[in-house]
Amino acid sequence: MKKEEKKYIRTDIKKNTLAKEIIRVDFYPLENFDEVLEKLELYFRDKNYSYTQTTTTNVTYDINDPEPLITESFMVKKNIEIIQNYEFVNINESCKFVVNQNMLIFDKSAFSGYNGIELYFDLFIGAINVIKEITSIKISRIGIRKINELILSKKDSLFRYFNNIYLNDLNSINDETKEMVLEYSFRPFYGINDLSLNKNIKIIKGKYKNTNSDIIDAYSLIWDIDTYRRFVNDTDDLDLNDICKSINEKIFEEYSDVISDELYDYLTQDVESDDILGGINNGAN
Repeated sequence: MKKEEKKYIRTDIKKNTLAKEIIRVDFYPLENFDEVLEKLELYFRDKNYSYTQTTTTNVTYDINDPEPLITESFMVKKNIEIIQNYEFVNINESCKFVVNQNMLIFDKSAFSGYNGIELYFDLFIGAINVIKEITSIKISRIGIRKINELILSKKDSLFRYFNNIYLNDLNSINDETKEMVLEYSFRPFYGINDLSLNKNIKIIKGKYKNTNSDIIDAYSLIWDIDTYRRFVNDTDDLDLNDICKSINEKIFEEYSDVISDELYDYLTQDVESDDILGGINNGAN
């Protein structure tokens, strides 16, 4: 549907379409890492996170930066293969923190009753402050990634709920098409006002088991947005909370560009829809 000049307000959203959220900070290799890990374990234990150690783990928390950092011992866009990662997991909140000598990551994968990512900024920044108490830390990049998904019963519903500029090739999917994936990547800006952003749109036609356990045709649209900021100079005086908030607002701007006014109204009002099969969670965006 064509988008009108309508201002979307993130805090008005009552239902979200989130499937995954990631906050990631990269830094130069930490010294005294054993002591850092010990203090982080105490910090997260006090916040009801349990400690686990993982070895030879593939960590797929990429920020889609085309220029690998000096601090990275891996290539961006590929899985990060690291010998040792340390996880602090909160099962009740379906989230965890992952740390090693080069990065700290927050990962969340369930969003029913969600109150918003801002609640985790303090916890994330608190962990960085714990590290600072033990050793110096030079940050090279901070990024946030949000993956959203909406599953619909009809192809026409895609035109109702999403900005049609992202649906140009949808006519290649018809009733005879059993399965198909259309994927688009956009880089609206890179390094402008210190921020870079990537947006990936994926449209999938496949099968879906409905509430009656019937297998039906379904259409899924996944929009994956990550925004990050790089740093090359001294980072001691960074206001990490302001940086995270500005990144989060920029992601919402791009999120708003993908959805239609009709979907925005659905997410902000107590209304029902007969063509939305999945992807909706009650809670903030």
